[in-house]
Amino acid sequence: MDNIHDANLYELEKKLKNSNEFKKGKEIEESLKNRMKPELGFFKLINLFSKKYPFLFSILITLIVINSIFTARISYLTNIIIQQAIYDVDGQAGTNYGLEWFWWMVITCGVLLVMCFGTYFRDYIGNMISVKIEVDLRNILISKLLEQDISYYSDKKIGEIMTKLISDTNVIGNEINGLLANVISAPMVLVLEQ
Repeated sequence: MDNIHDANLYELEKKLKNSNEFKKGKEIEESLKNRMKPELGFFKLINLFSKKYPFLFSILITLIVINSIFTARISYLTNIIIQQAIYDVDGQAGTNYGLEWFWWMVITCGVLLVMCFGTYFRDYIGNMISVKIEVDLRNILISKLLEQDISYYSDKKIGEIMTKLISDTNVIGNEINGLLANVISAPMVLVLEQ
């Protein structure tokens, strides 16, 4: 019975190693294996996957930068609207920016609309990247679990291992999108708002 079970595991492992999913993750697995540290930092992990998905990462960073610029300029546009409205009503106070306050309001609404679409697409691309990274990490970890000797599982419950694997990779996937956006946009907004 054990020989049949071992043969089935061997066949399953062989099929997994020949699949495209396994081959895609092999490069990242090798990079992870070549690191001598027992832990891999979060930003090093993002760097590894940015090399695997350069097009998606470049779109994501572009959208983050554009949104940051518009976010920093909203307060400036709001100030222009207020100053122009005061000038339009009084004529002596406020500042004339060349257009009536209404047109500055239209421009600001246009900027807000661009920001809404930019935020949507930023989140969409970010979630795509997060899911891809999560799936790749799971495949790497499952292949490592398949490489373990059968005695490794004698004192460990497979269900607990899988639950831990899924929950940990899920946390990493969830944090990638938000953290990457905040790390890039927060300093930009602070600098551009001055």
